[in-house]
Amino acid sequence: MFDFHNHFTDKSAILCPADLLPKYYTEQRWEELKRLMPKHLGEAGLDKRFFNTVSLEEQKRRLTEILVFAKENSLCVTLHCVQCTSHMLEVLSSVKPRFGTVIWHGFTGSAETAAILYKMGVIISVGPRLSPDKIKEVLSANSLFVVETDYEGSSEIEHKQRLEDVYNKVAAALGKSVSEIEEMCFETAAAFTT
Repeated sequence: MFDFHNHFTDKSAILCPADLLPKYYTEQRWEELKRLMPKHLGEAGLDKRFFNTVSLEEQKRRLTEILVFAKENSLCVTLHCVQCTSHMLEVLSSVKPRFGTVIWHGFTGSAETAAILYKMGVIISVGPRLSPDKIKEVLSANSLFVVETDYEGSSEIEHKQRLEDVYNKVAAALGKSVSEIEEMCFETAAAFTT
């Protein structure tokens, strides 16, 4: 099983450093990343909790710049969104990222939002916070998905158990086997894993 987003191990093909989050972003770090040209940029996004220190307009400007850079350089991006769904959709609509190169980390939104993201080619990341009913509803609207734990602990055993739990929950919600879910995730995230 593969965890498409966690903070526990660097064994993932998809690493999500917090360097580009509104809380940690610096122009120096952004310029450094542009020079390094990593295959994947993330997490980057919008977060209402930081409006006092980084305005919404500044967060949107930064995210737009990151997404445009990624699009122009065939890079992948992991999105972070906290209480800014409509603004995130606005930025994505204006940039029109390449199909299958953006993952919305920790998606907990509605089926309607999932359907909009599907039309944009945005992958949603399903984690432990979604109930089986919500998983079925959201993935009926957007079949472009990966599985994550967002695990931040330090126990390999606990991480493995959480990952198995999420895969089992997704498999049960969709009436598929865990191996089918794994295969679907790898196909969906081809740009991230190759």
